[in-house]
Amino acid sequence: MNIGIMGTGSVARALASGCARAGHAVTLGSRHPESRTDLGFPVAGLDETARVRHQICFADCAAANREAIVADFATGGLAGGSWARVNVSRAWSVCMRAILSGFYSHPWAWNEIGFGGPAYPRGFMRTGPISTLEPYERPGATAEDAAAQVAAHPEEFG
Repeated sequence: MNIGIMGTGSVARALASGCARAGHAVTLGSRHPESRTDLGFPVAGLDETARVRHQICFADCAAANREAIVADFATGGLAGGSWARVNVSRAWSVCMRAILSGFYSHPWAWNEIGFGGPAYPRGFMRTGPISTLEPYERPGATAEDAAAQVAAHPEEFG
């Protein structure tokens, strides 16, 4: 069945993903279809490419097949079908910008790259060991190590 979904937000993408997994052809609609740079379009394009190459949706492909499709997306090597209507390199750039913005907005990522957090107008007074708190700081809710949590529960973090 062909399914059209108006919108490209998180709810529309979740619906599209579920419909695609059920074997339906899904098209997402945007207020600005001429730009074709919303994240819903590349998701549908990746699914279309997987169906052409492997006869199953992208999410159900083996990891090596998904990686090969994404590698072709990264190099601008996807063509035909939906990809014929979009600048593939620009779509990759938009996707990566959104993905990296989401990733680096999380404090766990800040810790991994050594970023101390947002600068506060009052500045930092203490620059001692990492356990040294500023006068206005309170201990965290947990003392968990982000890297250890991810390693212990990889299924939760993809």
